[in-house]
Parts: sequence; structure tokens; C-alpha cells
Amino acid sequence: MKEMSDVTRELENLEQWELNALQTPISSADQVALSQLRKNVSDAQRLAAENSAARQTEEQIFQSVLQSFLAWSRGELEKAATEFRQGDVLQAEVREATFTQSQPVTVQTSGGTYRSVCGLELAVKKAEDMFQSIHVLQILFCRQFTTRIVHNSSPALPVQDQYFGILPLYSHELVNARNAPSRYYLTVPRGVMAIPSPPAPGSSPHLRRVIGAPATPQTIQLCAFPASQWPDFQGSARLALQEAIGTFIGVLTRGTAPTFPLRR
Repeated sequence: MKEMSDVTRELENLEQWELNALQTPISSADQVALSQLRKNVSDAQRLAAENSAARQTEEQIFQSVLQSFLAWSRGELEKAATEFRQGDVLQAEVREATFTQSQPVTVQTSGGTYRSVCGLELAVKKAEDMFQSIHVLQILFCRQFTTRIVHNSSPALPVQDQYFGILPLYSHELVNARNAPSRYYLTVPRGVMAIPSPPAPGSSPHLRRVIGAPATPQTIQLCAFPASQWPDFQGSARLALQEAIGTFIGVLTRGTAPTFPLRR
């Protein structure tokens, strides 16, 4: 039989083995560093989730403003179409804007870059026109694009107030024509300015907005507003739409699309 001292020694060895099994091969200093690492990863995951939720909220706001704008602008254009149809000498209809997906329009301004997303158009045809020309006023809804550089150390990016723009264009179409219609910016004072020649496939036409330059006094009719001001901004948007329709009527009256301001 084992002596009591042997039993005691075995018990002590067993206890020491258990203590060694519980010990980690990581030093106390490295334990602190590991704890900080876990915290950093956890904070990064939380931050990424918050930023993702903020971007989703921004997208929801964008869709809400977009749908509200389309409903409002359709109602305004339908009222205008009714006025155009008075007397049965002009045909007018409101339809979805063409070429907004395949050929978006990009406008650079001092306040940022705006790119057309979608919109509506008022198409007008003169009854006596032997060439079957269709004159189109496009009202495009544009979104301001900003570049964000996001990395692991990026701070929180809460929901930002987005900027949108109302961009009117004029285009002249010929029924059954093979070529795409020419499009023009509407300018201030009332006039039109040709959009640069069709760009290479996959790119967009660009025009830098020049304000007050002696050689180029025209300013593009681009009405910008923040999402936070919609729908309260509808009053100002209606004035911008009235100016665009007035310019459109001036083009129809003259029968051409000059690249210089139209006199009132």
C-alpha cells in the first residue's frame, strides 16, 4: 500500500497539472492587447452596421422623394397638356421621359454633380406639321452624387441630407426617324443650349454650368433642393416648371431650337 506521503504527493501533482492546464500561453500584456483587438473588431462591426442602416435610410428617403416628385410633376404636366390641347390644333400627352436610362444627363455645378435618374415629358405635336415633328419638354429628376471613401477607421456617417435637382430639357423628334432626337438644355434667360455631341457608349454628356461669364451668360435651368425641404419646396418647383414651360412655348412659337437666348 502507498504511504500517506506518496498519496499526498500525487494529489499535489494532480492539482499542479490542473493549474497548468488552465494557464494560457499568452502573457498578461498580450492578453490586454488581445482584449483591445476584440474591442476594435466589435466596434468596427457595430459602426459598419450603423453606417449600412444610415445608407438604407437615405435610399428610402430618396425613393420617397422621387415617387412624390413624379406624382406631383405628372399632375402639373397633365394640367399643362390640357392647356395645350385647347382649340384642337395641338396634340399633347404626358409620358415617361425617354433616354434617361441609356443616356443619363450629367450636369456639373458649383454645388456638386447632378445626374438624371428618371422623369416625365410633355410631348406636343402641331396638327398642320407635314414633317410630323414632336416637340418634347422633359422634366428630369436628378440626384447629386458625392464620393465617400470608407475604410475600417472611418467615423460614423449618419444619415445625410441629400440634394436633388429638377432639370428641364427640350428635344425635337421626327416620327419614324432612325437617329436619336437632338436634346437641348433650357437656359436663363429663356433660351436653349445644345447638349454636346453624343458621347462614346457608356459615358454621359457633360456641361459645366457657367454663371456670370461674359462669353457665356446662359445658366442652365437646374432647380436644386434638399430632401428635407420636400414637399414644402413644391412652390419653388412650380415656379421653375413655369419658367421651363414658358421657354418651351417660346421654342414652339419660333419653330426652331436656336442655341441663343430667346427674347421674351
